[in-house]
Amino acid sequence: MGSTCSIVNDTEHDVWITHGVNWMVLILTLTSVFSVFTAGASLAAFGATVGVGGALLGGGALIMTEGGITIGTTAASIAGLTASQWTVAGVVSTLSATSLSTALHITREEAERIQKQVRDFQANSQLIKPGEKYTWSGSLSLTMKVYVMNDKLQVDERACFTGPTAGSENVYPISEYFQQLDVKKKPGDTITVYSK
Repeated sequence: MGSTCSIVNDTEHDVWITHGVNWMVLILTLTSVFSVFTAGASLAAFGATVGVGGALLGGGALIMTEGGITIGTTAASIAGLTASQWTVAGVVSTLSATSLSTALHITREEAERIQKQVRDFQANSQLIKPGEKYTWSGSLSLTMKVYVMNDKLQVDERACFTGPTAGSENVYPISEYFQQLDVKKKPGDTITVYSK
């Protein structure tokens, strides 16, 4: 008889969760490169940096506003970002490596490495929307290392246990057990690309 362990996404952010494989390299890379976002800089500032660097070329006017980036009438996308709401994870995984390196002031090779690590993590984990939970089963009190990355590319990890008795479940709310992740969305957490 086994038991389960669940990680509950009680945040306002999309998260990707996996367990077992050692993802410490990703955690160290993202923590060092994206510490500027956890220090209070917004994604709008990230968008402005890319725009100033010339990486967001859309074929029309590019206007940075408090609500995000507005592009002119002839552009359907900016550097591959179509009209939509974009998170840091979306921008990093969608921009070209050249655009990302320009925005972050890193080499193209470093940008490619970051994109590969983010994409690999997303491919090997499960997307959990706010209010949903990630669950796995195992023997009683089985401990597994759990890795969580949110749409701001904030990452955290910890050991989590399945329930101690047959059929039981240990539940770990992200807000309580993964405290390196923001719980509430902030005004600068997304960038909006408009196409008129």
